[in-house]
Amino acid sequence: SAGATAADVTYGWRITGDAPLPSGGLVAVLKKVYGVASANAAKISLDAAALSPGARYTLTCAAAVKGTHEGEASTSVRVNAPPSGGKLLIVSPVASPKEFVHRLTVSAPGWVDADGGLTYAFFYDLRGVGGVRTGRRALTSEQPGASLVTFLPAGDIELTVLVRDRFGVGAEASANVTVIGFSTARRR
Repeated sequence: SAGATAADVTYGWRITGDAPLPSGGLVAVLKKVYGVASANAAKISLDAAALSPGARYTLTCAAAVKGTHEGEASTSVRVNAPPSGGKLLIVSPVASPKEFVHRLTVSAPGWVDADGGLTYAFFYDLRGVGGVRTGRRALTSEQPGASLVTFLPAGDIELTVLVRDRFGVGAEASANVTVIGFSTARRR
């Protein structure tokens, strides 16, 4: 409207989607700026973590000048979903692989993501005395390849692959293997 200033304009946002919103609706998914989340600002920022991965949402902003409805605009967005459909496989040349003797092939087939650009990082976690895990250790950094060939230390091992899309959203899969120690292998 002619002669209106920014102070004369009010905004009202709505959100709808093909997945349910958290309790609290739009306010629950707004990022807080200076500790406040308002659905009545000219600009809003959404917390993607509060929305359902892969869901499509429509945001509508209505504007009024001095209390008179002037119009509205809508846009639709799809929330990024993590890679899916894959698994982690461990292939050994023998039934009971031995440390420093048998190389294991570790692969992560079947992962898909609409955003593409998948990277794979492989880790292992050795189960120590009393079944206590020793902590995740990297076998590789993030790489485009979905497999590796490696030796593993002796023990009960959980292997994990972290698969990320080009936006950094990730998913994991794990598998277990027991590797026989070199000293144990000599006695057999």
